Amino acid sequence: MSKKFAPQAAWRARNPWARHVEWARRRCTDPESKSWPSHGAKGITVSLDAAEAKILWERDGAAALRKPTLDRKESHLDYTFANCRFIEHSVNSQLPHNAAL
Repeated sequence: MSKKFAPQAAWRARNPWARHVEWARRRCTDPESKSWPSHGAKGITVSLDAAEAKILWERDGAAALRKPTLDRKESHLDYTFANCRFIEHSVNSQLPHNAAL
C-alpha cells in the first residue's frame, strides 16, 4: 500500500528548500517565534525567495546533507542570496552567531 501525501506535503517533499525560507521568514517576522529576539527584533529581513533557495540547495549539495540548514554567512546581515548557504546543522550550531549589529 502506497502512502499518499496531502497536496501541500507532496509539494514540500519536491521543494525542500522552500521550508527553510518559510522558517527564516517566520524567525524574522513573528514576534512569538523563539528566534525573534536574535532575528526580527534586530531588524534581520528575508529577501531570499524559493527560486534562489533552490539554486543554493543544489549548489551546496543540501540533499546529501544529513540535516541541512539555511545559514547566513554573516549572521548580522539579512537573508539574501549572496549571504546564504546550506550547511550541516551540526556545523551551523557550532558557529558563532552573536555578531553585533
